[in-house]
Amino acid sequence: MVTMSDDYGDVDRGYDNSHKAFLQAFLARSVMTLDEAKPILAKILSAHDDRETLPDDITATDIQSYIATVNAAISPLDYEIRHTHRQTASPTTNHPTSTQQPSPRTLIYALVNTVSDLSTQLATTHSPDDIAFVKRVLDDMFEKNNTPKRETMAVKGIDALRNRRPPNAPETQAQTPRRSEGGEGAMTQMANGGSGGTALTVDRAEKVLQGLVEEGWFEKSRAGFLSLSPRALMELRGWLYDTYNEAVEGEEEGERWVRIKDCEGCKDIVTIGQRCANPDCLVRFHNFCAQGFFRNGAAKNCPRCQTEWTGQDFVGQEAAKGMAAQRRQRGQRVGRGQASAEAVESETE
Repeated sequence: MVTMSDDYGDVDRGYDNSHKAFLQAFLARSVMTLDEAKPILAKILSAHDDRETLPDDITATDIQSYIATVNAAISPLDYEIRHTHRQTASPTTNHPTSTQQPSPRTLIYALVNTVSDLSTQLATTHSPDDIAFVKRVLDDMFEKNNTPKRETMAVKGIDALRNRRPPNAPETQAQTPRRSEGGEGAMTQMANGGSGGTALTVDRAEKVLQGLVEEGWFEKSRAGFLSLSPRALMELRGWLYDTYNEAVEGEEEGERWVRIKDCEGCKDIVTIGQRCANPDCLVRFHNFCAQGFFRNGAAKNCPRCQTEWTGQDFVGQEAAKGMAAQRRQRGQRVGRGQASAEAVESETE
């Protein structure tokens, strides 16, 4: 069997109808894994070249070659097909178009708007009040739950619902918001940090969060944590950097806390993985990138500050679990200390 790579290798076919059909598949799905893209491209090539091409004939290199040609064509329109790896294995809720359970190394492609922000992405299907609510949830993820001591970058569903009301908004304001004309209202609220607008009802807020999971923007873990999906991280990458890594006036570059960090291995954003045990060091790895980086059996030291790499300092919901365990341990120590003090007091009496 002659494979596509044998025929084309690194030769650029030029943007033709097969590339248009491949782009159309992304317009219909937005997100595809490598295993989902292979049979699609095989069918396109079978029709275009008038000979059968099997999915097993398609390689990751072939997919990337097609993507490079498509990207060259759509770049002037501020669109791009990007790729990343899933940070976790088998989330409880996957993108609706997914046909299989992903593995930690699942390669994911997404068609993204390279100049998009949260409001422009959600304005067509969500009201300005919805978007302001989502912005407050993201602030919880990347500000409140993302500190030098605890980098959770996720939020429990019940905690996310507490953001349904803008700060200082009375409970009586809560209502199901009306759809605005265009995205101007959403843009205005985003410019104000998502602090304005009308409070949502609990039912409406729950529907917004569930909708974001079903649309592939959020993922929900078995433990009930909401976090940004790989698709959202690709789509909102620039906006996340601009929004949450903004320098504080008067703060020196080397001293400020950087909330959105890239993996030392693959250079993608890390919201689930491992961190350096040195609280002042900004080195982070995805779990599988850490495995690859330290696999040679050499001493496991941070590549920047040389602190011993423990593999037990986490980013993501494991960080929240770690903090909870520490609180339990402190509570147990306090309990034991109180019991000892009472025993000593009893003896002295």
